[in-house]
Amino acid sequence: MTSKPVPQGSKAAGPGLGARGPASLARRRLLHGGLSAAPVLMVSAPRSVMAGDIACTTGSAYAMSSLAPSGARVSQPVCSGHVPEYWRSCSLSYWPGTCLQNTTSTKKFDEVFGTANGYGASVRLLDVLNSSSATDKDKLAKYVVAALLNVRKGKTPAVVMSESTVREIWTKCSAGSYYEPTAGVFWYSGTSMPTNSGGVVAWLKSTMS
Repeated sequence: MTSKPVPQGSKAAGPGLGARGPASLARRRLLHGGLSAAPVLMVSAPRSVMAGDIACTTGSAYAMSSLAPSGARVSQPVCSGHVPEYWRSCSLSYWPGTCLQNTTSTKKFDEVFGTANGYGASVRLLDVLNSSSATDKDKLAKYVVAALLNVRKGKTPAVVMSESTVREIWTKCSAGSYYEPTAGVFWYSGTSMPTNSGGVVAWLKSTMS
């Protein structure tokens, strides 16, 4: 297992725009001073419902959101990804064709995600989703399979997640290492540092309904 790093100098974001003091002054300068004003950072909670879809953020914004003051907001892309249980039970005809071997069989897990920390030559994507195992590795595997399907199906915007991001998450976290969405934040399979910044499975869930 890779030793968990200790972030140096991690700080929460400053007061929200509705607070009195420096933040209010910065806002007035931004409104009246044009480009000469200092930029104001706004982040939001990682998960909220808008018209039945999930309003999700990029990994960096999600990682920072728990460190931000309540009430801060940022414009978010809308994700409508499906959870592992959905992909497990839906018809293969709905799956993206790039994840199918043929009309009755899905591609093998290792064929898609690589053999490092994989499942061997016979285990397919659907087998991983159907597994009853509750280990951290198997839980992560289910969510990266669902995440990949969502990306390839166009249910998760590219600005939020790419195929390379999903594969990197699996490669690093399945080996006991971490995915770093932004400097100083470290996501393991089910935990994170700083401890209130979520985790990689929590983030993957935030892109799914």
